[in-house]
Amino acid sequence: MKQDVSISINAITEQIRYKIINYGSMWVVATQALLCFTVGYYVGIDSRSASPEYFPELVYSIALLFFACIVFSWAKRSQHRDILLAFGALFTSGCAILLTHITNAAFLAPDDGKKILLISFLIMLMSWNASRLVLGIGTLPIVLFYTYLTSTQPDVALIDIVISSAKFPILLIVFYSTVRKFFEFVEEKLSDKIKKIHRLEKNSHLDELTRIKNRKGFNSDLNLAIDTARRSDSKLAIAILDIDFFKQYNDTKGHPAGDLCLKTVAATLRSQCRRSIDSVCRIGGEEFALIMPATSANQAASVADNIRMALSKTRIQHPKSTISDYVTVSIGIAEFGAKDDFESFYQRADKAMYKAKVGGRDQSIICFEECALCNSDLQTNANVDALGLNGK
Repeated sequence: MKQDVSISINAITEQIRYKIINYGSMWVVATQALLCFTVGYYVGIDSRSASPEYFPELVYSIALLFFACIVFSWAKRSQHRDILLAFGALFTSGCAILLTHITNAAFLAPDDGKKILLISFLIMLMSWNASRLVLGIGTLPIVLFYTYLTSTQPDVALIDIVISSAKFPILLIVFYSTVRKFFEFVEEKLSDKIKKIHRLEKNSHLDELTRIKNRKGFNSDLNLAIDTARRSDSKLAIAILDIDFFKQYNDTKGHPAGDLCLKTVAATLRSQCRRSIDSVCRIGGEEFALIMPATSANQAASVADNIRMALSKTRIQHPKSTISDYVTVSIGIAEFGAKDDFESFYQRADKAMYKAKVGGRDQSIICFEECALCNSDLQTNANVDALGLNGK
């Protein structure tokens, strides 16, 4: 079944990458807010005397943490989360710089302020997976204020200021590019493996000859369709098709002609079941199945009639058929009922198909849930032999 809910591997990979970048961007804002809190702690709590007059600065720092939480909350719902997170990084960085300046003026030497900024930057580097915009805006105020603190120190040459401040963008570029490249390399390898697994799984559900789904694919799709029908209380119909007198056709025409006949029937089924939600399957030698979600039994019967008409136009000659000069099919149809499970649903369609054969072949029959036909066993060996259905 071509499921609308199925997402391509590339889309899944892109979604994962998007989430990782979001988490990294949030980390930048969080580290900046943590920096504000740390600096505020130094401002509010003097190592020599815990004076209450400094508590407002501490409360202010705690408020910044709440601001970061609000930014996270907005970012999760916003379509412009990169811009919002960049604003959060800029705001908290600015607050951190302001508090660092107050700290240096009150208690700390410039070197202490520089250490705080450097530690904050190194912690922020852990968010290599953040967006470039957020990382750049989060780093810029730190670089500027670090340069300012360096320039305030006595006997510092301009070249020393430049070299001292240049380590931030250099570290950012090197770390970002190397780790990001490694991540993309691992991601690419992982994506390739997922694609290979996806292809292998897809091929395991395909019939090698007709390139439609096999019995395994039928079982998987029917289980999914039944679950969907139950959840949404929607219609679901299946049709079981069997080529009439195929054994005789194979014996007379040979296996290559038999294979070509199977391919033609499969192509005819695909041409008549063009919806993406439908499944066309080969579930046995000359036996096929259709899974038709959002379809009633009567609608499925109309599809079955179209299939028989389309197949007759292929004009596949059948010299051993007793009902037609050309290849025909018998079709059994069932609509999913409230009391059905996988087995009962399938068996009703299968019994209807055998009933179609008993009734003369080249026709379709519906087996409703309450039909007495469903309670009869048409597939016992004795009945099959007696009705001459061994050759089908």
